[in-house]
Amino acid sequence: MAAQLVSTPRAVGRWRKRFVEHRIAGLGGMPRSSDPWAVTDEQVAAVVKKTLESTSVRGSRRDRGGAYRVQPGQEPRHMGAWTREYGQHDWYGWSDELAAQAASRGWGESGHLGRVRQAGKLFRTKKGITQQELADAVGYSCEQLASIEQGRRPAKAAFTEAAERVLGAGGVLAGLQDDVDRAKLPKFFQDFASIEAEAVSRFADDPLLVPGLVQTEGYTRALFLSHYPPLDDETVELHTEARLNRQKVLTKVPIVQLSFIIGEAALTNPIGSGEVMREQLQRLLEVGGLRNVELQVVPSNAGYHPGLNGAFVLLETLEHRHYGYIETQEVGVVIGDSAKVSTLGLRYGKLRSQALNVEESARLIQRLAGAA
Repeated sequence: MAAQLVSTPRAVGRWRKRFVEHRIAGLGGMPRSSDPWAVTDEQVAAVVKKTLESTSVRGSRRDRGGAYRVQPGQEPRHMGAWTREYGQHDWYGWSDELAAQAASRGWGESGHLGRVRQAGKLFRTKKGITQQELADAVGYSCEQLASIEQGRRPAKAAFTEAAERVLGAGGVLAGLQDDVDRAKLPKFFQDFASIEAEAVSRFADDPLLVPGLVQTEGYTRALFLSHYPPLDDETVELHTEARLNRQKVLTKVPIVQLSFIIGEAALTNPIGSGEVMREQLQRLLEVGGLRNVELQVVPSNAGYHPGLNGAFVLLETLEHRHYGYIETQEVGVVIGDSAKVSTLGLRYGKLRSQALNVEESARLIQRLAGAA
């Protein structure tokens, strides 16, 4: 490879090692004021291409959202010309399989939207159709399609399904839709949502509001419409859609074991209209009837209990790793420290003992639904 690039084995080995270990971030380097760079952008691109074609796909320093990010102050000298060719356009010069593989991992562009943008544009170009032709085929305007391809607008599930059919993407775009849905969530919540997607069990305490996973569309929209500072209509719709999409975990296969402890205050505090609250209470009864769900209510007269310190979530992943999550005032914290997660587990056990049992909780919700 060094001979083909008219370089040295040492230089090729260094760039190859940096890319294998750190992907795009590994191509970073501080500018030098002395000798000019001996390796050209084209040579680096060639090394990267050959490395991808001859090594297994793996990486390090990967963020939970799936993107490889450049550290502040380490903007790679090669990123400018190189990503214009290989990262932020059509994966020029790569095989179709390699391009789709790279797009699915977000290389060359940070974020969930970048993965779908790259993959969608790749398949459209491969199919030989214009933006206008694809827009007409899926029932979108050309401006809307351009916004999706440029990463300004997340794709809805209906668009992805239609684009899959028209482009013959073989399931690649559909496989990325979950990532797109997570990108619609508030940014502070996205890291936790990525872990939540791999959960085999999820236990949550919510003393003041109905948990997001069991909210109705009306209740969810009423919350986002009440947000302060106010959100624009498009953001309200995106956040609402994303929260409702997370509810797939209720009927997911393999089954996820779910437990919800809800404060009675969350059931009596009117969010939205009376009809919204009636629908919400009925929804809780429906979800509580699922065999993988346990739903308990802490009555308002229970006295002090650990839930009064704030809402929290406990998760166990497929790898049997345990995490906690706490959130307040749009600041979310994922907890991985085993001692702290254990403490949250003890508190959750105490809450279960202080809450009404499942049957008593269902009767209370039924009574409140009749009075709503």
